[in-house]
Amino acid sequence: MSDQNIVQQAWQAASDKQTQAQADYPELGCLSGCNDCCKHHGSPMTYAQEWDCIADWLAQHPQVYQQARIQYTQLKQTLQVRLAKSEVPTISGALFEAPCPFLQDERCAVYPVRPMTCRAFGNTTLAPHPSSGEQIYTCNPEKDRWEQLLPMLQEPCVLPERTDLFAPLANWGQPRSLLSWLERAMHADTR
Repeated sequence: MSDQNIVQQAWQAASDKQTQAQADYPELGCLSGCNDCCKHHGSPMTYAQEWDCIADWLAQHPQVYQQARIQYTQLKQTLQVRLAKSEVPTISGALFEAPCPFLQDERCAVYPVRPMTCRAFGNTTLAPHPSSGEQIYTCNPEKDRWEQLLPMLQEPCVLPERTDLFAPLANWGQPRSLLSWLERAMHADTR
C-alpha cells in the first residue's frame, strides 16, 4: 500500500471518528465555521507523507497555492518585525501564534487534505475518559467550556484518543511545521 493510501485511510478514519464524536456530543464547539485554531495555531505539525498529499492537491489548485504564498510572505515579514522588537521570545513561539496561510476567506483552503493535527483538533482527547477539560485536545475557550460541561454528563466522556488517530502515521518519524513544508516548496519553486 502506498504512503498516500495510508494517509488517505488514516484521514478517513479520523473523519469518521470526528463525525461520530459530533453525533455523540452535539455540544462540541469545534464545528464547521469556527476557525480560531487556524488563526492562532496556524503551523500544525505535518508528516512528510501528509505534505506530499497536500502538495499534490496544491498542484491541482494553483490559485490556493499562490494565495498561500502571498499570505506566508506577509506572515514572515510580520514575524521578522515582531522578533526584532522582541515581542515574542522565540521563533517557535511566534509560529504558534501565527495564522495558517491556508486560511483563506475565513475557511480552510486545503480542507480535503488538511493534516491529521487539524482533523484531530477539537474532537479528541489526550487521555481516555477525560475527567478534566484540560485532557480534551482543543482550544482554551473550549477546554473551559468542557470543564463546566463534564460534571453534568451522565456518563464519562468518550471521545477518540488523539494518539490512536496518529498511530498509522507514527512510523514515519517526526512531523514538521506546516509552514516549514510550505517554505521548502516555495524555495524549490524559485530555483
